[in-house]
Amino acid sequence: MNEYQVDVAILGAGPAGLSAAIYAARYNLKVIVIEKAQVGGKLNVIKHLANYPGSLESDGAKVALSMRQQVEGFGVEILQENIQDVEIADKIILSNDNVQKPSFAHEKDYLGKGVSYCATCDAMFFKGKDVAVYGENLLSIKEALHLAHIVNHVDYITPLSTLDASFDDLKQCANVTFHTDSKVVSVAGDNKVESIDFESNGQTKTLSVSAIFPYQDSDASLQFLKVFGLQDANGYIHVNENQETALPGVYGAGDICGKKLKQVVTATSDGAIAALSAFEYIKGIKH
Repeated sequence: MNEYQVDVAILGAGPAGLSAAIYAARYNLKVIVIEKAQVGGKLNVIKHLANYPGSLESDGAKVALSMRQQVEGFGVEILQENIQDVEIADKIILSNDNVQKPSFAHEKDYLGKGVSYCATCDAMFFKGKDVAVYGENLLSIKEALHLAHIVNHVDYITPLSTLDASFDDLKQCANVTFHTDSKVVSVAGDNKVESIDFESNGQTKTLSVSAIFPYQDSDASLQFLKVFGLQDANGYIHVNENQETALPGVYGAGDICGKKLKQVVTATSDGAIAALSAFEYIKGIKH
């Protein structure tokens, strides 16, 4: 990742992040957006966006593309990166070694061929097929839930010995099988994922699957939220009505805030408010 010096760095290019970028750019701030997966986020899997004003039941992916073009039209660069570390002192430093450490053998060899880090982006490619999710964090649970409504069957593989209340919704899915105390060892197939090997209770087992979604370290860029106590037990960020967190200069917007209504329209509203709050913070304006 190249070195950038900006006023505002936005982690995530969903509707909230893109809205924040538009507003921040219009406040004449220097902005970058950093996204590890697909620009537009969950918009890309919405086929009929009927409740977003002006969309006229548009395909969500088209709205995402329009938002991206609007952001880039204001001179904002969107980086495809996976942030590995966040340092907060007198300024905020984001860093990335540009290499996500593999969770198992041959993971990188099958990237884009059945290994994916974004179920909401790629789930439709595996409709009616069997897939696996490997993880233990809240993101892995949410992505497994998304997959369970699209694919034939989900094998959830986790090193955890017990599953707490955060897994309750996933447990209600009849097409999800849990493998606890387990670790994925390798992936194999003829130019695409066809099977995975995993260790469970000292034994190596094989599953026939068309894809695996590993989430061992995929939310590393958000670990600083836990360190500074910005998240609740469910992983949501604490913010006030100005989208401010307890850390000056750090704001939250979109579904990660755990608000009552999680919709595109509320996410874009959050982003706009967060951008205004950031502008006022940078310029020393009291509100």
